[in-house]
Amino acid sequence: MREYMHRHYTKEEEFLEEFEFSAAVVAAFLQGAWQPNPHCNDAVRRNAKLMPDVESRELVFEHGTAFHTQKAFSSALIVLRSSVRLVTVRVKWKDGKLVAEQVSDSAREKERSV
Repeated sequence: MREYMHRHYTKEEEFLEEFEFSAAVVAAFLQGAWQPNPHCNDAVRRNAKLMPDVESRELVFEHGTAFHTQKAFSSALIVLRSSVRLVTVRVKWKDGKLVAEQVSDSAREKERSV
């Protein structure tokens, strides 16, 4: 079945308004490495970006994308980041329930100054 991008979210709170169940599936799949923050706002995002590397190892929402078929929601892709990891997880329907699958989990190299 063909999917198309329904909407791309750069704000966690907006993603959670529509896809809180998908986010809960991802949080359970990651076993506590990320917790959705429905109270996220511009100040929280700004603080997360300003934290020193030592303090920002916790995964935070980078962006999410919802995909639909012609009929309805089919999957969501959530990208999470920390100072050392970039994690992508897809949530999709399988056998009548939402399931998560890891798309990628890669170490992030720190920027180097020359």
